[in-house]
Amino acid sequence: MEIVRSRAPEVSEALARQVVGLVQQLRQRDDLLKPPGVAETLDWARALTYLGTAELDLASAAATLGALLKYREDADRVKAALDRMLSR
Repeated sequence: MEIVRSRAPEVSEALARQVVGLVQQLRQRDDLLKPPGVAETLDWARALTYLGTAELDLASAAATLGALLKYREDADRVKAALDRMLSR
C-alpha cells in the first residue's frame, strides 16, 4: 500500500486499498503463470484512475486486467473468479 501511495499519489486511497487487496489475493494463487508484481500493480492502479474509476467493480476490473496480467490464460482464470474475489 505504501508503494502505491508513494509512487502513484494520483490514485485515491480507497482505490489503492482495493487494488492492493485484489493483487494480494492474486499473489496467493498457484495457478497463474506470472503473478502481478509491483510494476503491474502500479500500472493497473494508474489505468483505473485515468479511466475515472473511483471504486473497483467487476466491469472496471475485467476491462483493465491487461494492465495487471501479462498472459491471456492468467486473465481468463482471473476473470472467471473476479466476482468472488471482489466480494471478499
